[in-house]
Amino acid sequence: MIVNFISTHLLVAASVGGRVLATLTQRPLERGALLCGLGYYGRDQALLAADHLRNARAVQGRDIEVDHLVEHADPTTGLGIVEFLQQAKPTYLYVTGHSLGGTLTPPMSAYLNDVLYGGGWWNSMAMWSFAGLTPGDQGFADYFNSLGNPEFPFRIHNTLDIAPFCWWSLNNIQNIYAPYDLNWGWPEDEFLTNLFNEAAGVGYTHPLGDQALNGTFDTSFRDKHMWTAQALHQHHSTTYQTLVNKFYPALGAAVGG
Repeated sequence: MIVNFISTHLLVAASVGGRVLATLTQRPLERGALLCGLGYYGRDQALLAADHLRNARAVQGRDIEVDHLVEHADPTTGLGIVEFLQQAKPTYLYVTGHSLGGTLTPPMSAYLNDVLYGGGWWNSMAMWSFAGLTPGDQGFADYFNSLGNPEFPFRIHNTLDIAPFCWWSLNNIQNIYAPYDLNWGWPEDEFLTNLFNEAAGVGYTHPLGDQALNGTFDTSFRDKHMWTAQALHQHHSTTYQTLVNKFYPALGAAVGG
């Protein structure tokens, strides 16, 4: 298992002849890329070009991000990720990411499964998503769930992280820190409410395969905007690495955590 804890990155690792070849991609988080990456728009077309995906609606932001990853070429070889993998012919392929990378893990996995292996049941791939947001609607989730064991716990999230509730449950976000006497307010209420309003009607949902890790509320913050500071901390890659090391100590030792 190869785990990537770098925020906004997506890692694709291929096992080829006993060696591991990896490609790491990143999308800058300027405001435009952030909104695109959060994917608060939806549209009535498939994320992927394959005919059997055309009835699945994925968010516009995800579609753009996958296009960006697919079209990105290595400056030395000139190969894109698909061409690289087609030449490498990996015996096994791993896709993983955190935050935006975690959000893109399901659509990117489905895309690579389609173009490299012809779609259908996962036989040569595995994935782990950390802190991902909803990647699409029920149609996309149904398609993704059909590709393998829907109970496989690939989607790992901190129970105190607001990101996995985007964009399907504003109520859960509003009340996530209430048990700790921390109530939400400005500026998060204005920012998130506006995004949820734009997302209304799309029907965002997660695929199955949820693995919740119980988070620890941090009482050390001394910040003007306590709610936002707590939310950023709970979503951070280092927080996730700490949680994974706690719940999966053997894995943490294997990857040098």
